[in-house]
Amino acid sequence: MRARLLLLAAALAAFGGSLLAGFHLDDYAIFSDPLPPAFGWPHPLTHLINWLNYHVAGQEPLGYHAVNLVVHLGAVLLAYACLRRLLPATAAVIAAGI
Repeated sequence: MRARLLLLAAALAAFGGSLLAGFHLDDYAIFSDPLPPAFGWPHPLTHLINWLNYHVAGQEPLGYHAVNLVVHLGAVLLAYACLRRLLPATAAVIAAGI
């Protein structure tokens, strides 16, 4: 449990600052198509999440960044769970942290 909390704290420290940031560079492209793309396209889950975000939060970046942060936190925990089955605990924490 302590390893998971350490990983979540590290991910929050690395990506938590994005919550108050605005959109950058090509981020505005997510507003160019009002309909979600077909599922045959690359990254269909990303497009679907952006489409849902748009309908919930409009063009406010906080909602997009919060959802992305939750996805990153989930990915870190999933990576740790998978790596823990293959590696010793310390190595799994380091690998998931990277």
